[in-house]
Amino acid sequence: DTDATAETRGTLPLSLKMVRTTSAAATDLLLDSYTGSAAAFSVRKLDKDYVGYCMKVREDSGDTEADIGFDGSGDLDTAAIATHCGSANGYVVTWYDQSGNANNATQSTAGSQPQIYNGTAVITENGKPALKFDGSNDTLDFAATWNANFYYSAFAVRQGTAGIFLGSPDTNTYYADPGLTGATNYILQNGFNGFNQTNDWTIYRKNGAAAFTAQASRDDYKTAFYDGNQVLMSFLTAGSPYSSAQFTSLRIGGYQTGFNYNGVAQEFIMYQSTTSNESSNASGIETDINDYFSIY
Repeated sequence: DTDATAETRGTLPLSLKMVRTTSAAATDLLLDSYTGSAAAFSVRKLDKDYVGYCMKVREDSGDTEADIGFDGSGDLDTAAIATHCGSANGYVVTWYDQSGNANNATQSTAGSQPQIYNGTAVITENGKPALKFDGSNDTLDFAATWNANFYYSAFAVRQGTAGIFLGSPDTNTYYADPGLTGATNYILQNGFNGFNQTNDWTIYRKNGAAAFTAQASRDDYKTAFYDGNQVLMSFLTAGSPYSSAQFTSLRIGGYQTGFNYNGVAQEFIMYQSTTSNESSNASGIETDINDYFSIY
C-alpha cells in the first residue's frame, strides 16, 4: 500500500477468500426406492448409502484374497480385480449383502467358489460382470430364515443351461425355476403367504416334508415372471408334496450334490415380509433391473 510518493505504508494484509462448493445429492438406487430387502447381491451398487465391498476375490496362484468394491459409476471395480489376479484365475469367496442385514453369501472351499476372472479379464454376460457357476459344485450360501407365514419375493438375473439356481441345503428343497434349461437372461419374481393362497406369487418347492398331498393340483398359484412375461411353473404334478418346514439358509447355485447350477449370475435380491409381497413394486423393480442389464 503506497501513496503518490511511493512511500511504503506497511505490510500488505493477508487476504482470505471463502469458496462455497455444492454437490448434487447421490441418485437413489434400487434399494433406496424399494426398501426392506432381506438380502441383496449384485455386480452393481444397489444402495446409494452402502459403503461396503461388492465381493471378496481369491486369485488361484498364491490364494491371496482381496475385497473388491465399486468404481465411480457404481459398477463392480473390474480394474481392481485384474490388478489383484493378474494372470491367475479369480474366484468369489464372498458376495457381500447390500441389504444392511449382513447376510453375505460365502463359500470357504476353494474348489466350490464361482469364477469371476479367467486369467485375462473379468467374466461378463451381455457386457456386465458375471459370476460363473460350473454346474458341478460351485455354490454360495447365505442366511435366510423362512417360515410358512412369510410373503417372499425374489428377483434374479442369470443365464444358465442346466441345474437349480436357488435352493435350501437345510431341507434339500429347491425353488422352481421357469428358465431351468433356457439359456436366456431372466428376472425371476416370486412371493408367498403360506402354501394355500391362489392370488399371490408363490415360491414352489418339492422334496420336503409331505404336506397338502391331498390337494389335487397347485398349478393355480405357482406363477413367475421370465424376462418380464408371466409364465406358469409346472415342475410339480398333482399330489406332489409341499414342505412347511423352516430353513435357516439358502444356496445360490443349487441345493444338494447333483443339482448344481451351470451358468452365470449377476444379481439376486430377496424380500420377505409378514404383511405383503412385492407385487405392487414388481414392475418398478423389474424396470430398474432391465435398465441396467438390458435383458429384454
